[in-house]
Amino acid sequence: MTSTPPAPATFDDLVASATVGLGVRPLNLSRLPAAVSPSGPGDAEAALLDAAALFTVARRASRGLCPDRWEIPAPPEIPPVSDWRPAALGALRQLLAEKPEVAAAALGIVTRRGAELPVALVPELAQKALTPGSPLRRAVAGAVGPLGRWLLEQNPAWQTLLGSGGSAVLQNAVNVQSPPKDTQKTAAGAAAANEDDWLHGDLDARVSYLTTLRGVDPAAGREALDEQWKKSKVKEKAALLGALSTGLSAADAEFLDRVRADRSDQVAEAALGLLCRLEQGPFAERRAGLIASHFTAKRGLFRKTVEVADFEADPKEGIPVGAADSVAGFIRYTPLPLWGRVLGTDLAELLTWAWTGIPVDAARAFFFAAVAQDDTALQITLLPQIKEKPWTLVDGAASIARLPWAVRVQVARQALAKAEGGGLGIAVDWLGSPLPPEVTPDAVAALQRVPTQLSYGPVIALAYASSDQLAPLRRLADKLPDSQRSAALRQLGHLTLLTRLDQELS
Repeated sequence: MTSTPPAPATFDDLVASATVGLGVRPLNLSRLPAAVSPSGPGDAEAALLDAAALFTVARRASRGLCPDRWEIPAPPEIPPVSDWRPAALGALRQLLAEKPEVAAAALGIVTRRGAELPVALVPELAQKALTPGSPLRRAVAGAVGPLGRWLLEQNPAWQTLLGSGGSAVLQNAVNVQSPPKDTQKTAAGAAAANEDDWLHGDLDARVSYLTTLRGVDPAAGREALDEQWKKSKVKEKAALLGALSTGLSAADAEFLDRVRADRSDQVAEAALGLLCRLEQGPFAERRAGLIASHFTAKRGLFRKTVEVADFEADPKEGIPVGAADSVAGFIRYTPLPLWGRVLGTDLAELLTWAWTGIPVDAARAFFFAAVAQDDTALQITLLPQIKEKPWTLVDGAASIARLPWAVRVQVARQALAKAEGGGLGIAVDWLGSPLPPEVTPDAVAALQRVPTQLSYGPVIALAYASSDQLAPLRRLADKLPDSQRSAALRQLGHLTLLTRLDQELS
């Protein structure tokens, strides 16, 4: 493999390493531009902070210097969007003047309807989107048209709203020699994996390199990780193992079974999460043997049962301490096809039988196994059998996003129907905002079930609601106590404007 020069470090790289520490997020200081590189050997953390300070000064200085160093380019010959009806533009302006969550919802409607944000509104909106943590940051890029994108590209700070890398912009901030004409192209080139990323890059760069290599040559990727395994830090190993999911096959089984015994529980869990997707190898063979010795399928005249025997705990094998927990852990990390193969009965049928012996919530345990092994059909089959708060099965936006859409819709509907407090916030966590049209009737029913949500819940998520659906909600808001009525009516006012904007753009 040909080694290419490492990509220069960006300001975001510096901020991340300075925030959490070099021990958590290492950074090769040789990747810094010459103007801010350490002048000699010294304390790495001090050099990092010095570099971040210099970058900050350069960025601020370049904003004033850049316009004087080159001519401001003429805008491209792209006609601005002019077909906004007055009613739509009026609703949009009112919504953009509201709090960021409401403005972001309005931009989402503009994007979904294929409209383009009037270019005159872009500068003020871009400045608001730069506020740290603003929901506008991710909403602006999709709502602007070609002319709006061009306008955002003219300001280095606004360029971050387009999702492009900042290395080219920051390099111009340090050198101040030429305008950043090819920022996106440079960022794409910097992101390309190379061998230096693997040997000397930070964790993100190493994972990216290994994932790319696995996509081209899985065996070479596994061998590269095996070679670097003992040299890698414990905190890095779990993340690097995740890259093996690309091109995963039975050829990886022996390596994964070996690293599963790592002293780190996090590494062991990452290895188990891959091993459970492999039907062959030493781990699968042991798992099949444990099924045969601990689970007995019995077909009685009037009752069919699966008798479960007690397990000996072995956390490295995914079998935690505790009778019920050990069985659930074993199920979670056992390849699903093994059950029918060993017990001679289809797994879907086994799950309709009575599970006796060690008490275990089989539906919940097999749901986790189905999530780990990407078995969508089994997830959908099991959800109705999980009676106790199925929306607590998965935690975190990233974990929820990995679930199939049909499963997420099913869970959101159950939360809207049963959750204490109405479940509107849970539904938004699982499906995002706005809620899809097929869930809107469930959300309206949830608000009618718990009207107090109108005053504090994410009501703007009902942007697809019709006027007929909103009318009873307004009557409910009028009946709320004074302390809640004004907030509820204000939220419904925002929702009315959002639905009007959506109708005008349809």
